[in-house]
Amino acid sequence: MLSSAIYEIALILGGHRKDNKFWEHTLTSVARDLGVVDASVVCVDSSRQWRHWTDVWHNAAFRSLFQSGVRIVTAPFRRLRAKPHE
Repeated sequence: MLSSAIYEIALILGGHRKDNKFWEHTLTSVARDLGVVDASVVCVDSSRQWRHWTDVWHNAAFRSLFQSGVRIVTAPFRRLRAKPHE
């Protein structure tokens, strides 16, 4: 289950297609190795669980972006506090 709003939006904007192609290729390879010849796609849960939108904080991309933004915003203040080189 994806609980991150960022992942949900990315999937809506084309990620589902890429994700499906990835898994289709992966599972086809496994099936070929095991001798299975039939496959079908089944949607298990089509609902979005936006009540978990706060889990976005656990998203690594979001945290990196947030930390980069904080560093950019605080850079002038950190320069002012830095001791001058002699």
